[in-house]
This record gives sequence, structure tokens and C-alpha cells, in this order.
Amino acid sequence: MGQEIWSGVVITAEQLVGYWGQSVPSTQLLSKLTGIQTENRQPLTHQPQGLSASGLGLDIWVQQQDDRLILRREPFGCLPIYWTAIDGAIYFASQLRLLLPLMPQPSIDHAALLGYSCFSYVPNPLTPIKGINSVPAGEQLQWSDPHQPPIIIQQHQWQQSPTQLTDEAMAIEQLQKLLQQSIQRQIADLPDEPVGVLLSGGLDSSIAAALLVKNGIKVLAYTLDFGEYGVSEQPYAAQVAAHLKIPLHSVPVNPRVVKRSIDATAQALDLPFGDGVTVPLYLLCQAASSEVSVIFNGEGGDQLFGGWTNKPLIAASIYGGTSDFTQQYLQTFHRLYGQANRVFQLPIIPQLPEPDDWIYDALNPRWTNDLLHRLRRATLMLKGAQNIQPRASNLASWHGLRVRSIFCD
Repeated sequence: MGQEIWSGVVITAEQLVGYWGQSVPSTQLLSKLTGIQTENRQPLTHQPQGLSASGLGLDIWVQQQDDRLILRREPFGCLPIYWTAIDGAIYFASQLRLLLPLMPQPSIDHAALLGYSCFSYVPNPLTPIKGINSVPAGEQLQWSDPHQPPIIIQQHQWQQSPTQLTDEAMAIEQLQKLLQQSIQRQIADLPDEPVGVLLSGGLDSSIAAALLVKNGIKVLAYTLDFGEYGVSEQPYAAQVAAHLKIPLHSVPVNPRVVKRSIDATAQALDLPFGDGVTVPLYLLCQAASSEVSVIFNGEGGDQLFGGWTNKPLIAASIYGGTSDFTQQYLQTFHRLYGQANRVFQLPIIPQLPEPDDWIYDALNPRWTNDLLHRLRRATLMLKGAQNIQPRASNLASWHGLRVRSIFCD
């Protein structure tokens, strides 16, 4: 380009924020970036710098390489990373709130609002704010000129293995081996102190708890108790905890507690997530943070092994469903898809994109040969990487917790 590149980054245990471009940002602009004007600021390097939700390896990367800026995100989507372009510089951060002060007049992105109404999360690469973008999981964004859009490189692709196991005994043996290898990697750095497990009593979290106990880790289990206000997981978690001989802490949840915790949960999330279990998960992390610094969960199990939301699509394929597959998948979110004319004001409706566009790549049959693999790919890319994983990481990080999942390995 013939121009000198200026850069700066601040990385702490909880956040990453920085800039890269052809001009030094003004002192006023820098002061709006949390921490970037402090003595902690350092230049970008050729070596990847970033953050980890688990403490085991980077989930988001930033680096400067041959006068290029590179932002990258791992494929499970455990941590988000955002960016915006202003006056010949790219600003990036691990939290949306860190970039908000840079926007002179922040405005809501109508497309993002439509996406949220359909999915209960804002689909990548959108954010709720016009002009601020997110890096999709598994992608690398690369700039050689801050005035130009980034080059998008797909680092990872969820796809069906060309060789499929048909022997059940062999499949069981290989799965057990993979799970054991995963747990060994994730406990290698643990000191001799208890870790927490968010235990629902279902298969995924129970497997995580059992493998930790089997490998000699001290485990404290935490579960939600909705009492009379819903179907409680507590009895099932209690059976698992009793079998594994581990302590179980029940976190009571009722409408009064949920209402009181909504604002704090929204602040912890950074982005809007509309799933009804979000506030209870905030309370679960809050309880665990008083006793442990690392928690394990069962997240990723639904995405890898089928997921309960896929049942209607599987049934439709068996019994001859005739509606479009993309339409069927959009209905599995159980939100406001198809209701735009009733939800949005008339002047806005012509500006709205088709929600199909946000799930087209995830459902692309190019990478899979049959229904179950197609659903697995879509669920990993959509409900996992854009909703479940970043939500779990944000809630844990807010309470000073490292969060690990044996299924995200």
C-alpha cells in the first residue's frame, strides 16, 4: 500500500480490543475504546494473539502478517469477535459493548432484528447495530487495505466423512476412545482442586461428570430446581450425582428470581439471546463461581448426536412431508418466522432480507449425503456456534469461570 500500518491491542483474561489501519486513531477515538489508551496497549504481531473460553487454546485470533490484518474464529463458536471500519482503520473486540462508543449515532439493524425474531439470536455476520459485524465461526477475515471489504477464507468446513462406520461395536469403541482423549486433554492443566459440572441429569452432562470422576477429578455438581414452576431436572441430576458419589448443589429458580436477574443476565450476555433457559443458566454459573474456577457442561452433545429439535424433520422425511426443507428447518426454531407482516411496521418490511439466506450455507447438501449428516452440520453451524456456545461462554466468563465441554474438542 505504501503507507505505514498502525496497530494496537489490549488483551486481558476477559476481553480483547484493538485497532489496525493506515492512520493513528485520534486520542478522542482511542479514549472511547475500553483500555486501549492505557499502558497495556501493545502492537499486533505476526504471532496469533487472542482469547480462550476454556483456558486451553485460542478461540479467537488476531494477528498482523505482512501488512495484513487477520481475524479468525474457531469452528465451534465458543467466543465471538466483532469489527467495524472507521476512517481508514479496522477496530475489533471480543465484546460488542467495547465497540459501541465508537459509533457516533448507533442504530438498530432491521435485518438483525428480523433474524432475532426468527431464531432468538442475531445471525452472523450481523450484530444488532448497523456498521458492526461479527466473524462467523470457522472463518478467517483478512484485510490488506482497511478501506476495502475483507477477504473471507473458510478455515473449517463441517462435512460428512467419506468413510462411514456400520459396525455398532466398533463405533461405540471409537466414541469411548475419543471421549477419553478429550477429557484427558481438558484436565491436563487442572490443579488439585474441585471443578464444577452443570448437571441436568441428561446424557451429555452426565457423561461429562462420569468421565471426570473416572479420571480422578474432584467434582461439584450444580443443577437447576424449578420446584412447582416447571419440569425440574433436579431429581434426575440427583440420581446421577448419587451414582457418581459427588456433591450436588441445587439452585432454586422461580419467577421472582428470574425477573430480578434479567438485567444482570442481559449485561453478562453482551448480545441478545432469547432462549428461556438463559437466566437460569446465569444463576447456575453464579452459584458455581463461589466454589470453582472451571466448569464443564454437556454443550455440543445435541449438535453432534442429533438434537431434539431435529425430530420433526426426521419424522417428516419418514412420513413424506411435502413442504420445502428450508422452511421446515426454520420452523424448528419455534419463533416468529413467517410473521414479519404482523411484527414489523409496513415501511420496514421491504428492507428485510429472506431468512432463508442465513441458513442456506448450513443446509447446503454439497457437504453431506443424507439427512442426519445434513442436520448435524446445520445444527453445529446455527444453533451451536451462533447461540448455545457463545451464550454459555459469555455467562461463564462474566462470573470469572473457564468453561469446558468434552464435545467441543
